[in-house]
Amino acid sequence: MKLPLTCAALSLALLAAACGSAPAAGDPPASGVGCAALGSQAMTSLSVTTTPTPAALTPATNWAAPHASGKLLIASPATMTAQGVAALQGLNVTTVTPGLQEVLTPAGKTDQAFAQELKEAGLQVQPDFLYQPLAVTNDPGFPGNAGLRVNGEPMTQTYLTRIQVPAAWDVLQKCSLSLSGALTAVLDSAVDTTHPELQGRVNANVSQVGTLSGSASHVYTHGTAAAGIIGATGNNGAGLSGIGQQQPLLLEEVMTSEGASTSDLAAALYDSVKRGAKVINISLGVPTNPGDKVLDQALSSAAGSAVLVAAAGNTKTDVYYPASHPAVIAVGAVGSSDDTLTWYSARPSAPGNRALDIVAPGGAGNSGSARDLLTLAPGGGYAAMAGTSFAAPQVAGVAALMRAANPGLSAAQTRALLLGKVNNAAGLPLLDARAAVTGAITGK
Repeated sequence: MKLPLTCAALSLALLAAACGSAPAAGDPPASGVGCAALGSQAMTSLSVTTTPTPAALTPATNWAAPHASGKLLIASPATMTAQGVAALQGLNVTTVTPGLQEVLTPAGKTDQAFAQELKEAGLQVQPDFLYQPLAVTNDPGFPGNAGLRVNGEPMTQTYLTRIQVPAAWDVLQKCSLSLSGALTAVLDSAVDTTHPELQGRVNANVSQVGTLSGSASHVYTHGTAAAGIIGATGNNGAGLSGIGQQQPLLLEEVMTSEGASTSDLAAALYDSVKRGAKVINISLGVPTNPGDKVLDQALSSAAGSAVLVAAAGNTKTDVYYPASHPAVIAVGAVGSSDDTLTWYSARPSAPGNRALDIVAPGGAGNSGSARDLLTLAPGGGYAAMAGTSFAAPQVAGVAALMRAANPGLSAAQTRALLLGKVNNAAGLPLLDARAAVTGAITGK
């Protein structure tokens, strides 16, 4: 798809669109904008307006919510009281991240009763909650090419054109910028790193789940699909293309067959930031915040340097947690039409409840694989998937393109531009990769 604009004309065209007319001949361009100004140095976009993220209000602990049995989480202050230290003497305590510890519940005690003992000793303690993947079961793949056959049906990545990814690539090429995004962490299940489409894409592959307990086992389908949407190798004559054609990925395994625990998610967020991830995708959640203060704090901290993106949920109820956290971009899903949320997508149940920040194609989920999303599958194959789990990585992928195109953008500035450049033509805030990438380059 060819654009009528050259890179040098981008800032002038944007100014004309905003003011209603083109600047007069000889007028200077807006300060700090235009691809030519980027050169080899990062552009700091001071004109991007951001608003402070409201603090997360953690509800009371819900002990009925799914959680890992036999252990608790303790948020340890910099200086623990003598009473708190004494309460932990002789117990099996390990460090999850700086400021967060895990303690095993002694035999003969319930988690809730043990938690009460620790609280009485002055410790901040909570369950290790479990979160679930948000999928609906059910470059031949690039639109216009031959397509790939999945379950006997030909499929292409129609979602790429719907969210203007090829047009965004064209903008980047005109500006002599890379079609690869900034380092993006995928907090998900394990990923099949042997898949041909992921060769050279994985900067690090970290498992946070440790030793699996009970009947838990590693799972691969969900994480492989999410990672492929963001970073499958593009323009290589095979398979499909990720939103970043040479996208670097940081894979953080947090999800097993039992779900993803608070402690593993907190560890993955901390590790992702430490390793320099600029975008973090989280395609999992639960219907309401179970009172997870540890995860609330971990999300708030990570959002200081990384754009956090999460799937909004797969039931027609309020936005799931952690997507409902104020520092996280909550992504809903549209089906075959851009003007209607798909049947499973979360949405506010009443005015004033947490709104969706943005939507992207998520697949139909109930009417045949041809209307779902073409993704990678373990074993070197391809699959048809649906769910807000696979709408969120599209948003994460575009945020990564933005941060690579303009490394001077902060996480807050990137978020503000991304959400300010949505396509509202059909009535929903549809992801618009071209507008978002152009905004990142020009800082407007």
